[in-house]
Amino acid sequence: MSRRSRTTIIILVVAFLANVLLTAGIIYDDNERYNKAVTEWKLEKSTMEENYSGTIDKVIKDKNALEEDYKNIGTERNDLLMEREDLFKKIKELEDKIEELKASKKETASSSSSESVKKGEESKNGKQIGLVLSFYGSGDDENGAGNGNATASGADLSHGVIASNNFPFNTEISIDGYGTYTVLDTGNPQYLREVSDNKYKIDVYVPKNSNESVAEYKQRISNYGIVETTGYVLN
Repeated sequence: MSRRSRTTIIILVVAFLANVLLTAGIIYDDNERYNKAVTEWKLEKSTMEENYSGTIDKVIKDKNALEEDYKNIGTERNDLLMEREDLFKKIKELEDKIEELKASKKETASSSSSESVKKGEESKNGKQIGLVLSFYGSGDDENGAGNGNATASGADLSHGVIASNNFPFNTEISIDGYGTYTVLDTGNPQYLREVSDNKYKIDVYVPKNSNESVAEYKQRISNYGIVETTGYVLN
């Protein structure tokens, strides 16, 4: 083989090796870029998964919190309903008590702890009349300013005194459920009058108890209210 031929072969081999090395470098460079891209994708994927997981956890936490709030609201609502039922029961009890007090008003008017309107045995001998009873005390607003303890007849106010504008002084009237009283006082003719045929309004004096205040005394008289009953004129 001539020298020129050997040179040509060497040049071709060198060119071939150079091409191989260049191709290997390109492949290596592509592999580096590929590996870098894969690494970046994996990192981004991991970040997205973490964010997604955090979002899911937050949603679940918020959902649990809302369910707990709903449960608490339900409990509070039940408590309020129970309180409302208790209030309705108490209102009903108070209404029943009021009715009992109204029903016992007549009994209250005929009882007292000491000197007061008292029950007694009434005589049925005499002219029968209808009566509308009201009650008064010894205060200036009821007995007249300046009258003190005196009645219109001059007698002192005491248990057993009644006021009437239709019967003369010293008329004795037996009142069903109360006993016998004497007319010794008069009153406002607008109130103490004959309200219908053989039916009269009269005022029954109520003595003050020694242990009660003026306010308590007035309240006790007020509690007696208005009573309709039957009476008998004895003289």
